[in-house]
Amino acid sequence: MKAFNILLAVLLLISVVSTPVYADGWMWDTPLIQTWYHQGTTHTVDTVLGYGLLLAAGETPTYKSTDWVGNRTIYYSWRVWLINKHGNETELSSGLMANTSRTTISEGLQTATWTPPLTTVNSGYDAIKLNFYIGANGSSFMAMATFVSDVLETTQIYNYTWTFRTYTRRSDGSTSTRGWIYYGDLDYQTRIENIQLKQLSPWEKQMNKLNQGDFAQFIVLPWTNLIGNLFYGMALFFVCITTYLRYDDIRIVLLLVWIFGGTGGITTLLIPAIGLHVAWLFIALALAVTLYLVIK
Repeated sequence: MKAFNILLAVLLLISVVSTPVYADGWMWDTPLIQTWYHQGTTHTVDTVLGYGLLLAAGETPTYKSTDWVGNRTIYYSWRVWLINKHGNETELSSGLMANTSRTTISEGLQTATWTPPLTTVNSGYDAIKLNFYIGANGSSFMAMATFVSDVLETTQIYNYTWTFRTYTRRSDGSTSTRGWIYYGDLDYQTRIENIQLKQLSPWEKQMNKLNQGDFAQFIVLPWTNLIGNLFYGMALFFVCITTYLRYDDIRIVLLLVWIFGGTGGITTLLIPAIGLHVAWLFIALALAVTLYLVIK
C-alpha cells in the first residue's frame, strides 16, 4: 500500500505540472496567424513537387541563380496558386507580385507585400503553391523555384496583407550580372509573414481527421483541444494506476516503465515537455526500486 501511495503522489504531481497546451483555446473565431518558412528540402503535396513552406525554419541552405550579359538591374517576383488534390490550380496573384530589385552589388533580406483575395479552401485537401521568378531589364522573367505548403487546415484564407521577406543577392562579373535567391535555413530565413487563416472549430478539426483516415486523432482530438497535452498525462496516470490495482504488484508497473519510458520512448511522447522532468524522476525512481528488488 505504501508503494501505491508513492506512485499515486508522483503521478498526481505529473498531472499537476503538465499545464494544458491549448491548440486554439476557445477562440476559434479569431484568425490563425502564421509565418511560412521556405525550406531547402522538397515534398509532394496535391501532386505538386516543390520545396516546403513550413512553420519553422529549415536546416538545408539552398540557392538559385542565373546571369545575364552586361550590367543589369535584377528583379525578383512571386506568383501564388491554390492547388487541390486533383492537381487543379487557381492563381490568386494575377501575375507577378511582391516585386523587389537590386541595381548594385549587394545582398540581404528584401521586403515586399501582397494582399490575397478572400479565398475559400477545401480544408485538409487544398494547399498553396508559390513560384519564384527572377528577371533583368531588357529580358523576360524566368521561374526559378516552386514552393508548396502542407495541406491547409482551414476553410478560408483571409485577405490580410502578406509580408514577403526574400534573401536576394546581385553580383557583377567582368561581362555579366548574376541574380540569386537564398533560402532554407536560419542564416537566410526567406519567409512569408502574417498569413491569416480561418481557425477551425473542434468539430471541424475532427471531421478533417476522419476524412484523412486518422481515426486515432479523430477520437483523441476533443480531449486534446479541451485540455491540451494534459490528456496524455492523464492517460498515463490511468494506465499505471489501473495496472497496479489489477495486479497489486508494483513490479508490473515498473516493467511498463522500462518498456515504454526513457528518452524517445512512448512516455516522452505522451507527457508535455513541462512535465518531462517529473516523468524522468519517476523513471529514476523505477530504476531505484528495480535495483532494490534485485539486490535485496
